[in-house]
Amino acid sequence: MKASTRAPEILAIKVELAWCHALLFDYQNALDELDRCLPLIEGTDVLANQLRAETLYRIGTCMWNLDSSFKARKSRGGAYARFLDALRANVSYPPAYTSLGIYYADYAKDRQRARKCFLKAVELSASEVVAAERLAQDYADVGDWDLVELIAQRVIESGKTRPPPGSKKKGISWPLKAVGIVHLNRQRYVDSAIAFQSALRISPDDFHSWVGLGESYHSSGRYIAAAKALQQAQSIHDETSKTSSSERWFAQFMLANVKRELGQFEEAIEEYEEVLNLRPDEFSVAIALIQTLIDAAWESLNLGFHKRATRDGTRAISLCVATGLQNATVFNLWKALADACALFSFTREKAQDSVWQQIQELLAKSGDLPAYDILSELDGTGSDIIRTKDEDTPTTVTPMTLISATILVHKRAVKISADDRHAESVAWYNLGWAEYRAFVFLASSPEINAPRVSSGYLRASTRCFKRAIEIEAKNPDFWNALGVATSTLAPKISQHAFIRSLFLDNKNVRVWSNLGYHYLRLNDSELANLAFSRAQAHDPEYALAWLGQGLLALSLGHREEALLLFTHANEISDVPKPLIRRYYALSTFDHLILDKTSPDTTKLIQPLFALYQLQLQTHLDGPICHLSALYHERVEDYSPSVDLLTTACESAEQDYEHSESAASLAQFAQGKADLARVLLASGDYDGAIENAKTALQLSGTDGEEDGPGIVDPVARRRCQLSAFLTIGLASFHGCKMNEALEMFELALAESGSNVDIVCLLAQVLWAKGGPKDREMATQRLLDCIGTKSSQLSPMTLLGAIAALDGDHESLQAVAEDLQALRVSDATDFSQRERIDRVSVAIGALLSEKVLAGKDLVF
Repeated sequence: MKASTRAPEILAIKVELAWCHALLFDYQNALDELDRCLPLIEGTDVLANQLRAETLYRIGTCMWNLDSSFKARKSRGGAYARFLDALRANVSYPPAYTSLGIYYADYAKDRQRARKCFLKAVELSASEVVAAERLAQDYADVGDWDLVELIAQRVIESGKTRPPPGSKKKGISWPLKAVGIVHLNRQRYVDSAIAFQSALRISPDDFHSWVGLGESYHSSGRYIAAAKALQQAQSIHDETSKTSSSERWFAQFMLANVKRELGQFEEAIEEYEEVLNLRPDEFSVAIALIQTLIDAAWESLNLGFHKRATRDGTRAISLCVATGLQNATVFNLWKALADACALFSFTREKAQDSVWQQIQELLAKSGDLPAYDILSELDGTGSDIIRTKDEDTPTTVTPMTLISATILVHKRAVKISADDRHAESVAWYNLGWAEYRAFVFLASSPEINAPRVSSGYLRASTRCFKRAIEIEAKNPDFWNALGVATSTLAPKISQHAFIRSLFLDNKNVRVWSNLGYHYLRLNDSELANLAFSRAQAHDPEYALAWLGQGLLALSLGHREEALLLFTHANEISDVPKPLIRRYYALSTFDHLILDKTSPDTTKLIQPLFALYQLQLQTHLDGPICHLSALYHERVEDYSPSVDLLTTACESAEQDYEHSESAASLAQFAQGKADLARVLLASGDYDGAIENAKTALQLSGTDGEEDGPGIVDPVARRRCQLSAFLTIGLASFHGCKMNEALEMFELALAESGSNVDIVCLLAQVLWAKGGPKDREMATQRLLDCIGTKSSQLSPMTLLGAIAALDGDHESLQAVAEDLQALRVSDATDFSQRERIDRVSVAIGALLSEKVLAGKDLVF
């Protein structure tokens, strides 16, 4: 104002003063002043044209802001004409190009001309931030990220993003956001995170920058940081409410993805459901929810929560069917449905009939039934098992029914992915694993024809993997799968497939481990050891490699080393793996059997816990229940031991009814013998006798070579010996002395005059009370001392008999013999303790300090 008063003849000062009024939103006064200044501009030199163009542009800007109606701004006789006149006065005036670009973009709807105007403005001046933003947005819409980055970097280099020091004006953050988005699309997640962080330093409350930062963290694997960034974005939205809910849903969707990666499935499912309530037509959200439900179900299955897994799996299938009825052409939908179906082949809970009906409905309505007949000549699974609506034949839903559904769904995925080579190869790969799963399930089935039927699934699996390799030959996972499928059919092809997979990815621990198992199956211990060692070198935390090393040690007879390896594999296994738990418990029990000392009960806690997890994961596996019962017997927990052995016997009986195999019969007989022993320990003598007699009947005799019974003579002798002893002890406690003597005599003959059985027989004979019986008991013990190396038990009993008879000479002889045993190297610590107790008691008796034999403890 002062400059205008002092030098009114300078037009540039008047024009700037009018523009100051415009910046103060006094557009009418500014327009009047500029109109008065425009005719006064004379000359055609560069400075005059520059001032004239600037004045015309500012007149147009005032007119543009005075009447903001669509009609006024679209009029070509208003602000538009002034912008054109400004360019006629100075064709290199950038702001006019920016304003014309806005006119063409928003009112004339001429996108091509608008882009040219914005591009010209940016070329002339990097300070045209609005034009640069519009142009960058336009190129981003068409996916031209190179130009987006170029424009954003030019604005950043111009220095316009940050305000001058001391200024209260906010900086411009969109160029940094644009750079972050470019890096996101190029999968440069670290660079994108840096760009978004820089944008947030300028605009700390920018919702989109926080979302971009969260997405960058999520894509780079920094899930905790991603969750914090996305939660901050949501809180900013809730506080300011400047962002529409149509934009907020994406932040919530990304937060749900982060929680899914963190394993917080329940919270992720809740987030997805809230997003679906806001955006019910978002197909990607529905697919993400389905996949999260499946992930939650598999985690529950691994932890042994079968009902929870069945609930989530059923819900996932229902959502798949509902989504598929609307859009059945998406590959991920069919893959998710197949994963949900496969889940039910591992659970103990039966799937509801409605689940199979829903799957049938979707398969039937998706059309193109011949697509389900792929490889049906091999696996026998085709469109004929899809029941249509008019067929009311009831179908029993079994695990094999859901496996067949998995195969059909994967076949549908193969059909719809025919136009995408990568998706098609993955579809064939997934179908191959589904066929292989059917093979494994039927191969372990007790049905008589199951192994023969399963071979068709194995051949179909091999063909699927070969087809996947034909499409994408450089995928190491496909070669690994082919190696697994052909390991029994063609070992040479299997070895070639594993080696080819390692040629493509020589650090894949799964392939090294599979190759090790392959060599282990071929009895090549040297190559197996080399393969397992390479797997352990690449990933020391991979439990299955240590399991393979343990199996190799076990096959070579190194039981102690195998136990250490199984224990280590069990400790480092992050997910309970049934095979690891099984071999760890078995190896530990074998060690306990060979260890003659009394086991430390605390050492049985880990095997018991492993077996508990194994029981939760398996379908009431009879051998696992049997082994778990034996562990419970060791810790004197007889009630669960009885229940588990009852279950094991029922399972073995069912297997024998189906297959009539000698192995099932032997398992049944041994289970009955062990059940009888546990019932004896728990005080149920009648139940013990009954089950022991059943075990004797099932085990057969040596003379029945062609009849039923245990084929292995060692196993039969052990089973019968256990039954004889159980009946004898149960009869003894039931005061049935004659029957007890008979059973002990049979046990003595079966065991070859075992010392412990001789001692039991001697105690029963002495308890019977007759002089001849007691004399016979003493003679048995003396004969045993003369012929057997283990003399402690019979000597102890002889001492007890001498004490009860008052025979001091015999007591003296027993004491001397016990002292000789005590200093022997073959006597362990527990035996020495027993000798000391007996020696003290005998010494007290000999010195007449103890007068009653009932106070002696032997």
